[in-house]
Amino acid sequence: MIDEFIVLYGTPDLQMDKLTDMEWATVRVIKDFLEKLLMSTKACESKESTLDLVLPSTDYILSLFERLKNEYKDDPTFTSMFNSG
Repeated sequence: MIDEFIVLYGTPDLQMDKLTDMEWATVRVIKDFLEKLLMSTKACESKESTLDLVLPSTDYILSLFERLKNEYKDDPTFTSMFNSG
């Protein structure tokens, strides 16, 4: 769909801004991570949130950071992002 738009209406400036397959893969990893983070934090949003709810969510988020830190330990884009958790 994006490729069709660029073919039909693309300008040289637009061509220069086109993401590569590798950049799209990076965007997908970030999107998937942020979706999981969003679900975990949204689950804790209420007046009735207690440690019984928050602690498992926190554990899940930390395990997610740890898993992704190991998975992307050699990736310069993600190393600092997942090491911050």
